[in-house]
Amino acid sequence: MNLKAANFFIFVSFVIFGLTAKAEEIKFNDDVLPTESVMPKLDSVDAVRNRLLSHKGRFEIGLDYLWAIDELFFNTSLYGFQAYYHLSNDIGLGFKYYQYGSGTNDYGKQFEQATAGNAMKFDRAPAPKSIAALSLLNRIMYGKISVTKETILPFIVNIEYDLGLNKYGDKTMLYSAVGLSHKIYFQKNIGVGLTYHLQVHEVPNPVSVSIKENSPVPAESDFTKKVQISQSIALGLSYLF
Repeated sequence: MNLKAANFFIFVSFVIFGLTAKAEEIKFNDDVLPTESVMPKLDSVDAVRNRLLSHKGRFEIGLDYLWAIDELFFNTSLYGFQAYYHLSNDIGLGFKYYQYGSGTNDYGKQFEQATAGNAMKFDRAPAPKSIAALSLLNRIMYGKISVTKETILPFIVNIEYDLGLNKYGDKTMLYSAVGLSHKIYFQKNIGVGLTYHLQVHEVPNPVSVSIKENSPVPAESDFTKKVQISQSIALGLSYLF
């Protein structure tokens, strides 16, 4: 071992010895240590929630944009509103109305732009126009998101049950849906929400009758009906009065 290595070894040994020499064993008397645990007693479980936001007895109105995920031929965008009255912090009753955008989507346009004689004219088929439904809202979760020490945002998770009518052409048919929504509130009355809907509804089959441009124009009654399961996602902005 050379001289530098020996000096380094002696230095490290002194440092370690100095640190261990300063270590002391600390003891507490038994009379200052806790001997039992005490559970807090609360008059109600609501005390644990410490709600920053209450819905009971309040109205809530919102604007929505919906995207019809699996619409084959027609416009996939819907615009509308919803209005709720909250009977309690867990239950709300409301009404929804949505209007479909006009025209066809990109997939439908491909059929409309086919070669002459084979192009499909979807304006000859009954197109979706609107949805009107009563809604039951069941709030299943309430929580808070801490953004900063001073900013805490309430959030809720809802299950929505909708029953109503959808309009295709001049006919109305049964519509039902169940939705799972998540909403965050700002300023305790402005909410931003995202909702997934699973829908079961009657619709006319737009290809049950020939709608090619070289075919006779069919009557609306010529199209057969079918029960369709579809999905949509809604982005909404609401105000709680």
